[in-house]
Amino acid sequence: MPVAVIPQSEIIADYNNKRIKELAQGKTCTELEQQLAHIEGRENVRNVVLDMCDPFKNFAIKFFPIRNQPHQGAIPPSMA
Repeated sequence: MPVAVIPQSEIIADYNNKRIKELAQGKTCTELEQQLAHIEGRENVRNVVLDMCDPFKNFAIKFFPIRNQPHQGAIPPSMA
């Protein structure tokens, strides 16, 4: 029986309004950036929920610059 290969997919959601905003395929920072570059207001993102693997952490730090936070866009030491 053939095995289906399902590509890695990432969901960008608006948790306040309970809506899926984007669906991107890939796991590397470059793949995700290319598919999500059109998103406006990334600087207004206040929380990021993600798998703690390094590619996702690096993507979140680079892509969603969290401002007015003590860690200024980096993951707080308690989460590193």
